[in-house]
Amino acid sequence: VGKTSTSVNLAIALASRGSRAVLLDADLGLANVEVLLGLNSLYNLQHVIDGEKSINQIMVQGPGGIYVVPGSSGLAKFADLDAPARDNVLTGLKELQEGNDFIIVDTMAGIGQNATAFAAAADEVLLVTTPEPSAIVDAYAMIKTVSGMRSDAVFRVVVNMVTNKQQASAVFSKLNTVAQQYLDRHLTYLGHIVRDSHVSQGVM
Repeated sequence: VGKTSTSVNLAIALASRGSRAVLLDADLGLANVEVLLGLNSLYNLQHVIDGEKSINQIMVQGPGGIYVVPGSSGLAKFADLDAPARDNVLTGLKELQEGNDFIIVDTMAGIGQNATAFAAAADEVLLVTTPEPSAIVDAYAMIKTVSGMRSDAVFRVVVNMVTNKQQASAVFSKLNTVAQQYLDRHLTYLGHIVRDSHVSQGVM
């Protein structure tokens, strides 16, 4: 759905406005923030999980004035952390709050324990979805799961890869209606991103 691309560009946009923005790649096991940014870090979240480094020690500067906490890519054992290991990372997030204005956590897709734990720990959950029915269903599943973990969770929605504003509005309306009807949750619409072939060209 363009979750990582949205996270990267949101961080850069915030930094361009003078904020100190940190992007944490929490897609454990399939981390790709570094790939998009052309970084190759010596340390990553694996070292935090193992207790060898703190999050501040592995943080690197990325393009556009942002700071990046690299994830661990291709390591299956980190794709579904046990509770103590996950707590190590969440403790590190609290450390990041000192001296930073925004911490953007790019989680893995789906409603696994890692993704929902990071989402529930956040001040706001930014849902990225597309007009694809499966993406809308997945977004609803995340809302339902996180709502069960935290009753005061705040959900905001960006509809990505749309043809026009009207299509995006229809997607949000559908998602918001079912969230209100079945979960008694009100969603906030942040806007839409039009499908653009330059995005995939930029990644290449």
